Amino acid sequence: MSAEPRQFGFETRMLHAGHIPDPYTGARAVPIYQTTSFVFDDPDYAAQLFELKQYGNIYTRIMNPTTAVFEERMASLEGGTGAVATASGMAAQFLTFYTLLQPGDEIVSSAHLYGGTTTQFTHTFQKMGVTVKFVNPSDFEAWERAITPKTRALYGETIGNPKGSILDIERLAQLAHAHRIPLIVDNTFATPYLCRPIEWGATIVVHSATKFIGGHGNSIAGVVVESGKFDYSHFPTIAAPSGAYHGLKFYETFGHYGFLMKLRAETLRDVGACLSPFNAFLLIQGLETLSVRMERHVQMLVEDLPGQGFSVSALCPFESRFTAALRASGCQVHIAMLEEALEWRSLLAATEIIRRQQVSIVHTHLFNATLLGSLAGGVMGVPIVVTIHGMQIVPEDLALARLVGSHLITVCSAAYMTGLAMGLQDDQISLIPNGVDTQRYRPDIDGRPFRDRLRLPDNARLVGMVARLAREKGPDQFVRAASLVASARPDVHFVLVGDGPLRRDVTREIQAAGLTDRFHLVGVISDTTPIYPALDVVCLSSRQEGQPLTLLEAMAAGRPVVATSVGGIPELVQMGETGWLVAQGDMKAMSEQIL
Repeated sequence: MSAEPRQFGFETRMLHAGHIPDPYTGARAVPIYQTTSFVFDDPDYAAQLFELKQYGNIYTRIMNPTTAVFEERMASLEGGTGAVATASGMAAQFLTFYTLLQPGDEIVSSAHLYGGTTTQFTHTFQKMGVTVKFVNPSDFEAWERAITPKTRALYGETIGNPKGSILDIERLAQLAHAHRIPLIVDNTFATPYLCRPIEWGATIVVHSATKFIGGHGNSIAGVVVESGKFDYSHFPTIAAPSGAYHGLKFYETFGHYGFLMKLRAETLRDVGACLSPFNAFLLIQGLETLSVRMERHVQMLVEDLPGQGFSVSALCPFESRFTAALRASGCQVHIAMLEEALEWRSLLAATEIIRRQQVSIVHTHLFNATLLGSLAGGVMGVPIVVTIHGMQIVPEDLALARLVGSHLITVCSAAYMTGLAMGLQDDQISLIPNGVDTQRYRPDIDGRPFRDRLRLPDNARLVGMVARLAREKGPDQFVRAASLVASARPDVHFVLVGDGPLRRDVTREIQAAGLTDRFHLVGVISDTTPIYPALDVVCLSSRQEGQPLTLLEAMAAGRPVVATSVGGIPELVQMGETGWLVAQGDMKAMSEQIL
């Protein structure tokens, strides 16, 4: 059995990522390769480099070994697939958009931006035929209203400069994914030590490395980091044949690295806004103290607030030199041992909201929110109600309930009976089945606009599933059932509404089944009322469930349903009357019921 690859911590990667000590001299530090050009072994090798058939150093305007260490280190710290360094932060965002966009395209951007960015977006981009619409970053309806079929990206700053507003990256990422466009985030002020936007769903992260990354005021620089998770197949600027490279298709050829290769090999090469090797070396030195400097910034903020009339308390995940420094400054420190996946800063924000808004009750859904809400509510002495949406109560739910005295609400009998069997008393747990608004979900709603959006043939049948693309929902099983149906009925099309961690896997399964032309992945759609009337059959191939709203919505809309018999689903579906049930995993039976 092979050993698991070692996972290095942030500070280790901050010091060493992207660099292997020189095998010839044994030098520990990163060398400065202060050269313009490189020697090629022979003409054939040079030709392969210039045709991008071989990866290697061509010219420092495009790549350089010192700069490459800085790029790989930034990609590691941000959690990206790779990075391209640039001459400045302004160059980083310009090269990003110049690579993505073409005349006529639009961007929707937060209005809380660095002044230079606003000027670039307003005036320089106008010369390129690109329109930028600015919105209040906290007004999500404004974001959605501003998106049109021409919109090619959403943009914002983690911490708006100079207003200090905080961007809700996760929510914006969901909106961007629903419209199949990238979310681009300027993470200059937070740095990857305090926030990593890719972990919250961002596609591309840009930095003015001049500021906190460099940290010493000696180098102007920028960097672009890409997640490697976005599907650029519908972006002609990335996926179409490149005239500059004899018809090379960057996304098809380089896959998850296609955007960065296009940016480096075409845009950076032609615009010339490259980083000098010496500045890359200075930035690498700056990165080595990033964590220390960012902790000190936070500490200085905490130390300064009491002088402005604030009473400061800190909730920290563990004891450290940082908590000792906070106590020394007169700050009251609370320690909450949290899982690594939960940001302790979120807990601090939650307790502050409870205090400021005088919250009377905390109501949570799903485990991460329950962990955060239970700890925050417990610290503030506020009653906590937890809704369990699944078919069972896990030990972690029970432990939290006993720790903070929360009341559990279950949505199906299976979960309710599990709670009682685990020792909860009647006054600690309730059964409240899910419900839907039957005035919204009705059989008389016109489904044609959704079918038109999919460009279906007039005689096509449409089988659909509305669910998060996660293992417990079984989207892969739905694809297998669809493949069986498709082989018997060439007139049937399929649609998956939703997004999630299995999207790329599901896409590959659709391609492997030869269903690309008949299977539609439409992402998240916030208003599902017009979807169900467009479907001839609604499926749910879950491996585990509580009491799924999608089946209630489908039945309220008068649609027949076929679902796996798991969790609370049998409580909803009456076999042969309101739908059909099949055993979990039996996709042959599901395909037969669909037919």
